Amino acid sequence: MANSKLFEDNAMKAIKVAHRRKWTSIIAAVFVLLVIIAVVVYHEVKSSRDAVLAEQYTEIENIFNQENTDNHSNSMPKFRDFAIKNPQNPYGWQAAIRSSIYFIKINKLVDAQKLLEAVLPYTLNHELVQIKIRTALAGIYASQNNIPKAIEELTIVENFPHNPMPNQSRFLKAQIYAAANKQAEAKKVLNQIISEPSAQDAFASPDSSDLVHQAKVLLNRIGL
Repeated sequence: MANSKLFEDNAMKAIKVAHRRKWTSIIAAVFVLLVIIAVVVYHEVKSSRDAVLAEQYTEIENIFNQENTDNHSNSMPKFRDFAIKNPQNPYGWQAAIRSSIYFIKINKLVDAQKLLEAVLPYTLNHELVQIKIRTALAGIYASQNNIPKAIEELTIVENFPHNPMPNQSRFLKAQIYAAANKQAEAKKVLNQIISEPSAQDAFASPDSSDLVHQAKVLLNRIGL
């Protein structure tokens, strides 16, 4: 789980600077969040007993491993097609996430969006996967200037009963509002983070106090 913790740390670092680079850095945060999801879904894949899908997935992964590290133009479309055919299975989720990471990297956000939206309905019983996918989609929607849809996804994430860090969702929501020049809305969310520190955040992350600090910094930057 050390890698998972590293990815979580990197995601938070990316999210914390998003307001300084508007949508570009929010998409960078999405990229890191998808890497985190890949780690989470990997455990679901390990528990899958579908031998046929396992073999098909492994064949694509072998192609991936044989490609140049900077060019996966052969394997990624195969992962995409595999995901489209198998959205109900953890192997399909993993393929969708891996190919989404690639499509975001080459700035094909709509392709990544379609894949994540396709698998989302099949992850309803996996709250942590839902949290990560919806947060990633929120970043993509924000980059498309679909602010209402981005905020809708983050509100759903924020209200999940077992969300370990709801204030992270609120902070990204505030950053999106700020980047969209909706300062009043951003201030309201930031003040909520500052005045009502989340017990879940404090329990789940030693960086929760740092998140409150970052909220104060952003609030000061956009004007009290």
